[in-house]
Amino acid sequence: MQNAEWLWVLWLLPVGIAAALLPVLVLRLFRAWKYRIRGAAGIQKAGYIRIGGIDQYIQLRGQDIANPMILMLHGGPGVNMAFYSYHWQTPLEDRYTIVHYDQRGCGNNYYRNRGRAEKPTLELLLSDLDEVVDHLRRAYGKEKIILAGHSWGSFLGAVYAGAHPEKIAAFVGVSQVIDFIRAEWTAAREAMRLANDAGRPQDAQGIDEAYAKVCARPKFERKEFLEFMELRKLTGAYLPHGRSIRVHVGLFSPYVTLFESFWFLGALFHAKPFFESYSELYQLLFSGKISSLYTYTARYEMPVLFLAGQKDWVTPAEMVIAYLAHISAPKKELLWIEQTGHAPFMDRPAAFAAALRKGLEALGDF
Repeated sequence: MQNAEWLWVLWLLPVGIAAALLPVLVLRLFRAWKYRIRGAAGIQKAGYIRIGGIDQYIQLRGQDIANPMILMLHGGPGVNMAFYSYHWQTPLEDRYTIVHYDQRGCGNNYYRNRGRAEKPTLELLLSDLDEVVDHLRRAYGKEKIILAGHSWGSFLGAVYAGAHPEKIAAFVGVSQVIDFIRAEWTAAREAMRLANDAGRPQDAQGIDEAYAKVCARPKFERKEFLEFMELRKLTGAYLPHGRSIRVHVGLFSPYVTLFESFWFLGALFHAKPFFESYSELYQLLFSGKISSLYTYTARYEMPVLFLAGQKDWVTPAEMVIAYLAHISAPKKELLWIEQTGHAPFMDRPAAFAAALRKGLEALGDF
């Protein structure tokens, strides 16, 4: 290639990149304008607060800061959700102030504190959560807040709510995790039954072998994660499921930070930061040492609401129903969201927001 041709390439390359990024930037700016909190009584705030000796990212949004406050715990572990909260929570912001924070080792927190923070354990995450709850109560004059969690966040939140009724007005479990190991076995067993019924015993055998391989691993690194995802793929061929985080929802988010982009795209391609943070915690979960809610309190001194996707086999319905019957609470409710899977706020965001509002209103005036 001659010098003149190289000059054309060097000129066209940044022009092409700019042309590709321009629609993303324009849509993000439009959504930032669309979803901006405008009222004087409202709050739209994102940044870092000092929690557990490190900086931890937090996001608050609502039309009136005097409204009841919901702290939403993301799932995973390691799957933060603040950056796509606009996708589902806007219809709730007139009635509630909704708070998200990235848990230790995740998203913004990973890059902000890289090399300076202890790896997340259940004990550390519960301690961080307690500090976040106390910060919100103190900073915004709340005697109690509503604690909600999705998937792993529902497990973390349930353990915390059971131990701290003096700080929690109500607990909401979305796709409530009851027992990690039993949930995978319940899904695998059902998928094997369906495979045999369909005349594909070889598929049933493959699922059985994949499940045994996952449970036998003494550690949880990239190889083990891929084996776990292979099990999910095999069972998913026979079980209904919903959508995970859709790329365009994150790409065009008005809230997404540069660190969140790194974390989200890294999880899609190489996931090194993810395993650096969470391999030990996942190992504990799959070992069964901290995987069951039945080993924690069965008594909740606040109303409890479970929201479940009709097609969710990550947290099977029979386990959620059994656990709800097992616990005691002043009020307890289970609402199903039709045509949704493990992430109902992604599958049908408006239906999810309506179910959450309906469920909380049925539990009481917070």
